[in-house]
Amino acid sequence: MLIKLILRILPFYIREPLAMVICLVLCGACVRKLAESFEWQPAALAAVFLGIAVVRGFMFRNEWRSREKAEPAV
Repeated sequence: MLIKLILRILPFYIREPLAMVICLVLCGACVRKLAESFEWQPAALAAVFLGIAVVRGFMFRNEWRSREKAEPAV
């Protein structure tokens, strides 16, 4: 609940990279677990977290570019 409140308060340009970093850290933890256990579950979770991070990265890039175009040049 506190995390949800913090994420609502944070601005977009801080919240999105933070979410990507969290996903990449979880992906790294899953890859480390995969290297130790050689099971398919950590590999699947790593792929999911990596996919989420990539999708959020594309969304962040598109939103950032649209915000730059919307602002008038000074």
